[in-house]
Amino acid sequence: TTMLLIQQPALAKECIGVINAGSGKHFWRAVESGARKAASESGYEIFYRTQPSDSASKEQGQQLKDAVKRGCSAIVLAPNSPTRITEIQTFNSQNIPVVIIDRDMQLDPVYAKVMTDNYRAGQLAAQQMIEALENHGSVAVLGLQHGISSTDAREQGFSDTIRSSNIKLLPTVHLGTDIAEIRLNAGGYLTQHLAEMDGLFTPNEMTTLGALAELRLKTKPGRIIHVGFDLDRYLLQGLSNGELAGLVLQ
Repeated sequence: TTMLLIQQPALAKECIGVINAGSGKHFWRAVESGARKAASESGYEIFYRTQPSDSASKEQGQQLKDAVKRGCSAIVLAPNSPTRITEIQTFNSQNIPVVIIDRDMQLDPVYAKVMTDNYRAGQLAAQQMIEALENHGSVAVLGLQHGISSTDAREQGFSDTIRSSNIKLLPTVHLGTDIAEIRLNAGGYLTQHLAEMDGLFTPNEMTTLGALAELRLKTKPGRIIHVGFDLDRYLLQGLSNGELAGLVLQ
């Protein structure tokens, strides 16, 4: 008996687009790792894309278009602009479900939202600050970039809680989204306000890294009670050696 064996072509896996929002390298690597693990367990392919910064709105819009061209049947998106409503309306018309992660924007209707309670996270940071400073002194907020809903909410939660305490809130500054810009602006702010500052809050990985680097140049470890946000090995080292008083994690 003679048999002819023909290799059947493998069926293409269904694709899910996962598009992040930019800054905070360790956090987005964790998002990518989790997405790929879930996809592997469920038999899907992940089309993952990242941005150079949170202000890269044009780049994110193009990546969403690329995900559709790739044939992705669903989108997981950390939006970096309210203009994403245009793409989401297109996805809805094509019955492509969209899950919003990390930050809440008025982009409804979407299939689901998965995110931290960022306002509550800012309150938690402020409560830690109040305790560490024994409810007196002056603190500052070195924010990311105004208009990014996740960090805006963290900054607001922190500031509102500090205002209800006996601690003085110094003028808030927004540092930008690029690490070089963040360090430059953080350094300038610290030069101006360090003498009157007892505490400092930074609302994400990049602002915490930038402020930590500038504090190392300008004062001794632990002189400023620095509560940051997110985690990578450098921030963990800063926490271990007393340069950081606390980190809030998503």
